[in-house]
Amino acid sequence: MVKPGDFLLTNSMSFGRPYIMGTNGCIHDGWLVLSSKHYDVDQDYFFQLLSSDFIYAKFSKLAAGATVKNLNIDLVSGVEVTFPPLEEQRRIAAILDQAETLRTQRRTTLALLDSLTQSLFLDMFGDPVANPKGLPICELRQLCTRITDGTHQSPEWQKSGIPFLFISNIVEGQINFDTHKFISADTHAELTKRCPIEIGDVLYTTVGSYGNAAVVSTEKLFAFQRHIAHIKPDRSKLDSCFLAAMIKSPGVRQQVDKVAKGIAQKTVNLADLKELSVFAPPLPLQQTFATRIASIEALKATHRRALAALDALFASLQQRAFSGELTPAARRASAQSLAQLKQLEASIGQEALIFIAKRMPDGDLYNSLKAIYFADRHHLEHHGRQIYNETYSALRHGPVPQAAYDATEVLIGKLMLSSFDDGAVRAALRRNDKKLTALRDADFSKLSRAVVESLEWGIRYCRDMKFGETKTASHDSAYERTPKNEAIPLC
Repeated sequence: MVKPGDFLLTNSMSFGRPYIMGTNGCIHDGWLVLSSKHYDVDQDYFFQLLSSDFIYAKFSKLAAGATVKNLNIDLVSGVEVTFPPLEEQRRIAAILDQAETLRTQRRTTLALLDSLTQSLFLDMFGDPVANPKGLPICELRQLCTRITDGTHQSPEWQKSGIPFLFISNIVEGQINFDTHKFISADTHAELTKRCPIEIGDVLYTTVGSYGNAAVVSTEKLFAFQRHIAHIKPDRSKLDSCFLAAMIKSPGVRQQVDKVAKGIAQKTVNLADLKELSVFAPPLPLQQTFATRIASIEALKATHRRALAALDALFASLQQRAFSGELTPAARRASAQSLAQLKQLEASIGQEALIFIAKRMPDGDLYNSLKAIYFADRHHLEHHGRQIYNETYSALRHGPVPQAAYDATEVLIGKLMLSSFDDGAVRAALRRNDKKLTALRDADFSKLSRAVVESLEWGIRYCRDMKFGETKTASHDSAYERTPKNEAIPLC
């Protein structure tokens, strides 16, 4: 019997997954029950501990069995873990919960962007079965120069070399090149000679989790297994981006579900794939769709980078929390590191301001500050992070970089202090009303190439704009969603 608050832990096959009971009940032998001592163990901390890679690594080393790995009471109860004081447990659990919330928000955003792609497809073209817009319909093979699959051979593996991909490498509309299987250049040439892999080809999974599609967008060499279909669109009839969206659309998916064969594992045959009924709309209309999708994909790429950074942060926090590194001494060290980080961020910020002031025509203060905003937005979109830790306030005339603005206010005596090194700012810049003049160029040792490229982009974007034009350009959707005078969120 189990009661509310008990922790269940899977003990076979996909072992080590925790669940918290919300009611009374009973369990079978596929579970272990862990009843924590509620007076000195925080439930959220305990769940975060059991969910962590840190504890899973310990379980993995202990799990017994040749074919199917299993845990048991003795193995689990013998695992040593750190339990700090109750208040410390609560603090750590709150930190991890906040980090997990951010990860969930990013995943939700990516899911919404995926649904937006399908919504856009249905809005522009409709369903190929009902065909409400009366578009031309034909079989898929009539729009392609080749529909084949990956190699049927069993390659000779290497420890490194050219990646060999499986159906698990085609995920979320992307080709993931993370693999443990590699082949030589000679093997690659042999495997791909019958159908070379080229930019614009579409890969489509046909076994198990069939129906995932991705466009080849790189010249990187790779090969793949026969459970991935290789589709070469006729470029005079079919846009690659449109093709990938179409074969993932609900109408085509329904056709695929009907022809997929097998009991334990469904398979889509190439012959059935070639006979799918699809749209053949005018190529310019397909290209318009592809242009719109490119904007969505750029947003998705930004969110994927941010999610990867959050995943790495979360793993690091878990490791530090459950290995006892978030002790008071460790927190003091973290505080010292944070102070150093803030100092570094400030130095990057002031050099960015100097860089822009040196290059902005007529030393236009308003456009210089706006250029920071545009440059930071460019850097965030392309690199998944800000140039430095700037905060933008939604003021009447648009977003204002608060730290940079405060530094210019220090120059004319309206503020005593800013978050920049005010002595360095006074030595490098002069402000005369609405004009900002640089007395030296930026210290390029503090600005990466990516930062410089974004700063140059921001300058080019607004250097020739009048006040009203710059104001209008900065009143973007993020600004409009933010209550006046409050900080503009990054997500």
